[in-house]
Parts: sequence; structure tokens; C-alpha cells
Amino acid sequence: MRKFGFSLLMGIALLICGCNRSREIAIVLDTPTSFPTYTPFPTYTALPTDLPLPTYTVPAVPTATPLPTAAETMIDSEINPTGDQLVYMTVTPFASATPLVPVAMEQEFPCGKSLGITVTFMIPKLQATLSEHFPIGRFLLMRVKLRSLTEAPIQPLQDPSFEIHGSLFGRDITILLDRANSDYANSRWDTPKLERQITADGYETFLVFDVNPEMSNYELFVQPVTKENTEAMCQLRLPLPIAYY
Repeated sequence: MRKFGFSLLMGIALLICGCNRSREIAIVLDTPTSFPTYTPFPTYTALPTDLPLPTYTVPAVPTATPLPTAAETMIDSEINPTGDQLVYMTVTPFASATPLVPVAMEQEFPCGKSLGITVTFMIPKLQATLSEHFPIGRFLLMRVKLRSLTEAPIQPLQDPSFEIHGSLFGRDITILLDRANSDYANSRWDTPKLERQITADGYETFLVFDVNPEMSNYELFVQPVTKENTEAMCQLRLPLPIAYY
């Protein structure tokens, strides 16, 4: 009986404890959990409306004023001879010169009755230098043979005895002998200078001219003059073949 009573008491105690624990669990479960506060989305702001680009206006090109004709220019110059107003000049291009037939090499040509001249040894050529010597245009280097056609010797010839005539842009021009470079060329190739008398046997010498390379129709113009006789003994034109270097 005593055991039964003790067991009964223990059962009652366990029942009471179980009830109390279930009550505590129920109380915990019944506590509400609050939800997070609702945050509203930001208000939508519309983008600005695109404005059309300005219309591009092409500027007007001024009309060119035509130049006056030759007749109008002549009238203007006659009306206003003081030159206060601009006067336009019309330049007519020059026609090309008719090519000359060059002389034959190694053929002697008489100048009057006293002097014979021959273009010899090489074709006259245009070159940029003579060793360390430089021309304004180009050096025309040529070698000629001078010979007296009589028994009487001819005194040394002066610089004006030789010229080069030619055509440059439709105009006739004259090139004088370059005596300094002629003497240098004769010294370099050990040939006689123009300081020597011209005998019946003759001698070969170099002639050098500083020419414009745009020239055409080269002619060697010979008019022999000496210290004793400043008037030309004769005149001779020799169209030259030209080699370009």
C-alpha cells in the first residue's frame, strides 16, 4: 500500500509538472512576431524631353568676278593713265624655238679668211661641277681646235671672242665666256689656254660657259678680237649638239 501511495504521488507530481511545462510552451508559441516595416519604392522621375538640333544653313559662296579682257584693260589704262586703278596684263606664252641642225664633229669651219675652228674631241656637255667649282646654272664644257688659215699667227684671243647664244622661254639670250673656269679646265686636262698665239698648226683648248639648263638651240658665236685689234676679224655661228649629264 505504501508503495502504491508513493507511486500515485509521483504520478500526480509528474502530471502537475507536465501541465506546467505545456503551459509554458503554449505561452511561448502564442507570442506574435512582428513583420518588417514596409518601405515604399522611390517615386519615378521622367527623363527630360529631347530637343531637336538647330537647322544648319549653308553660307552662300560669293560669285567670282571675272578678270577684264585685254580690250577692257587697254580701255582702263587709257582712261586712267595715272595707274591708280589695278591694270591686268595678259601674257601670251612664247612658241618653242625651231630646233637647229647641229654642226658635225671634227669638221673645220672657216671664220673669214684667217681663222678655222673645229668642235673636237667630245660633244659639248652640260655638267653640274668642275671638280670643286659650281656654276649658277650648269657648266657648258666644250673643246675646240683653233687654227690660223694663213702663215701669219693670230694673237691670243680675248674673252669677247666667244659667246653662247640660245633660246630661253622664247627669248634669245647671250652667255659670255667664263674665262676663269675655262683656264681651270685647261689646267686640269693640261691643254693650252687662250693666252697662246694661234699658228698654222693650231691647238685645242677648252671653253666653259655658265648657262641656264632650260636653254635650247645652243650656238657658239665666234667673233675673234685681240688686244691689238678690238674689232672682230670675222663672225661665225656654229649650232652645237649638246650632251646632258
